[in-house]
Amino acid sequence: MGTTTHQSIGSPEDAIRSLARQHGIAYRETGYDALAEQITQLSGDTVNLDPVELLLVELERSGCVEGKEATLLHANYLRSVKYAPDTRP
Repeated sequence: MGTTTHQSIGSPEDAIRSLARQHGIAYRETGYDALAEQITQLSGDTVNLDPVELLLVELERSGCVEGKEATLLHANYLRSVKYAPDTRP
């Protein structure tokens, strides 16, 4: 499918979710995901991707976004999450 060009309206999360909707993408765990999780745990590390990051993984796997665009989307998303106002009570 190749790189999808899009105009980002709203937050990076909105852009990722919108791309996933446009392409009918939902995250599906693969055997490689389970293996990667086991290897990560055995190495004493932890990697916890949230649902938005998992959508981005699937968008890249499916070819809807390519490496550079996925990296930019992920960086923008992480920035937005890191600097989002704390809305906890």
